[in-house]
Amino acid sequence: NSRTQLLWKVLIYNMSVSDTVAMFKEHGLEPPSAEELTDLRSNTLETFRKKTMGSRLFAKAAFKSKSKKGPVKRFLNNELVTVTKNDKYVREAKESAEDKAKTSVEIYVIGIGRGGRHAVKIAREEKHKGPRSHK
Repeated sequence: NSRTQLLWKVLIYNMSVSDTVAMFKEHGLEPPSAEELTDLRSNTLETFRKKTMGSRLFAKAAFKSKSKKGPVKRFLNNELVTVTKNDKYVREAKESAEDKAKTSVEIYVIGIGRGGRHAVKIAREEKHKGPRSHK
């Protein structure tokens, strides 16, 4: 649209009112009102902001999804396999959980108690009651 192009020219070059009227009359168009120019400027700013916000949100979402590394899918012998987060290769379990449970034993250590050997220390001095000064 030639009118829109001329309006943009007015906005870009910050033309005076007399120059604007002369340019529009040269092209055989009615000169624009101040409201028309402000509408064009505000609509353009709005769409620009929407575009930038959209692209920012898209970039943020892409970054989030990339940083959230879950199980990675890879191919092994033309079959899709899942690889754990930190490994590059597929690790196959040598023993199943049931086999481990069959051979594992729980060992209780008697005499240490909660807190280990430090829990049974005897106080050398009596604890003072009341406020303490740290001088």
